[in-house]
Amino acid sequence: MRLWAVAAIALLTAVAPLRGQTLVPYTDANPVAADPLTREIVEAFRQAELGDDARLAVHVLEPVRGQTWVQINPDAPLRPASVLKLVTTAAALDILGPEHRFVTTVEATGPIVDGVLQGDLVIRGGGDPSLGPRFHDRPENITGVLRDWARELRSQGIRSISGNIIGDDSRYPHQPHAIGWEPLEFGEWYFAEVSALSFNENTVDVIWRGGRSAGDRASYTVRPDSGYVTLASAVRTSPAGRQNTRIRHFRFHDSNEIRARGSIPPRARSYRFASVHDPARYTAHLLKDELENRGIRVRGSALNARHLDIGSPAGGNTLNGDDELPPADERQVLLRHESPPLREFLPVILGDSQNLYAEVLLREIALEMGREATFLGGAGAVTQWLRTHNLNVPGFTMVDGSGLSPLNRMPARTGARLLRDIHRGEHAGAIREALARPGTRSLQNRFQDEEFEPLHENLWAKTGFIDGTHTLAGYVRNHEGNIYAFVVMINDYELPLSLEARAFLDRVVLKIHRSGYLP
Repeated sequence: MRLWAVAAIALLTAVAPLRGQTLVPYTDANPVAADPLTREIVEAFRQAELGDDARLAVHVLEPVRGQTWVQINPDAPLRPASVLKLVTTAAALDILGPEHRFVTTVEATGPIVDGVLQGDLVIRGGGDPSLGPRFHDRPENITGVLRDWARELRSQGIRSISGNIIGDDSRYPHQPHAIGWEPLEFGEWYFAEVSALSFNENTVDVIWRGGRSAGDRASYTVRPDSGYVTLASAVRTSPAGRQNTRIRHFRFHDSNEIRARGSIPPRARSYRFASVHDPARYTAHLLKDELENRGIRVRGSALNARHLDIGSPAGGNTLNGDDELPPADERQVLLRHESPPLREFLPVILGDSQNLYAEVLLREIALEMGREATFLGGAGAVTQWLRTHNLNVPGFTMVDGSGLSPLNRMPARTGARLLRDIHRGEHAGAIREALARPGTRSLQNRFQDEEFEPLHENLWAKTGFIDGTHTLAGYVRNHEGNIYAFVVMINDYELPLSLEARAFLDRVVLKIHRSGYLP
């Protein structure tokens, strides 16, 4: 049996007894356990009728003094979903620093003679998840960064490359998906493969357009239109009056054949993203296109350094015939690309809930802490960091950095104490402003009813959702101007009641806002 399967069984065995636990408000020596707000939340949860197995955990505290206000099952290890990104991000800011930058280099394995690069051109990935249009003001020009590289290489006198364009993602061991990630969703952007060399967040953009009448095939455009992926569509135009677009992308874990299903309203336009397989080769493929568009002839192919094949006519290193690249210190650096500082990634991770960025941070934390840059190595490093800061409440289990895996576990107490320490620390402002506000980013469609209007200027939150799980954590300011840190998690509600579970979380936050000063 493979190691990952053994680990998965062990984790499932450890958490199985939690199902069906009776909801009991946490009580210890703390006299506020009988606080009216606690009783109100518990009663509202019972009345919500989210299913017999539904479980709730809540922890609310005042972060300056650290005094707890509400505790409901605060030590129950529930699935945190994307709220786990708060842990990953806080650890990264502390360990790597807010000015940390990722460096990507373009290197030659041989000399440049009479305009010919006599060897391979290597893109050495440094983990940068932002390589692409997001931070370069080019939303419609996806490959603009690579075009700049091609222009720079041509300015250095390169007119031809005798070898291959090779993507080198060896900074991290090959482990694109974590234990527990759902294979049926590998085609979606939020399950993008993790790699040390990424481009366009390891996705293609797909622009869908509805037909004129119900039942018509929807049309689509793939960007960049490079032929790296193929798309087979079964997306149809929905009947008039149906406003929602429902499109899913599917692919096998080792394939770039994307299949799309779903519907889109007549004449509607929808911008979606589908993940690609082998991001390093994807990046090399796109750079090869840009080089040829700039008049630089490439004799070889676009390859991943892990898949060099000396049996092919253009395979391997064209100088020595080996199936391995020369060491990095023997290659000539032709250009160097730096990412924005880590602090500029915070709204993408905490506001937009972008998973790839969180997973890359997990690996960089592992490297900085002297561990292997894998899911396990990163999780161990973050758990060590939590322990060092007295935040590792028993029951915390980390499987990935984004919260996608249903095997992650986090007690609400861990999250609330982390928020307390963030509020007291040097990164408080940066993290709070990176969190979503009502009507923005991951809260774009939430807290929009009139009753939630008081929260529009008083809530900063991180959302979390996977099947059977809704979570919300952050800071809320009450009507008296006092700020509270909160974590609210629901697990194992009946799946058809997902919207009701989410609505319950929103109303809990509203109750905190409306309540008075901490007793």
